[in-house]
Amino acid sequence: MHSDPIFEFMAQKGISDKLKKKVKGKICFKVLKGSEHKLWLIDSDNKKVIPDTSKDADTIFNIQDDDMVCFSKGQTNLRTLFMRKKLAIEGDYSNAIRFTSDLLPKMPLL
Repeated sequence: MHSDPIFEFMAQKGISDKLKKKVKGKICFKVLKGSEHKLWLIDSDNKKVIPDTSKDADTIFNIQDDDMVCFSKGQTNLRTLFMRKKLAIEGDYSNAIRFTSDLLPKMPLL
């Protein structure tokens, strides 16, 4: 998927202190592309990104792969995607409101 490098980079680099302060608990991104999906769990308490699990996630974002790339580049935001029905949110909405694209690392060639 096109969005995999975003999460792989976060897994290598670790979660920023800014993200840890702003978002509490665990957020799962369920990235969809056609009939396939990939899960990425951002555990802000332990400052980790874990692939292929949504275990104990407080908030789950269901988002299309291309929309995730646009979000990571700051070309759109989660609120706009939600209002256009391109994003489904499960669980703790307070985390969803606090999660913004500036919390993601800037990727050089996405």
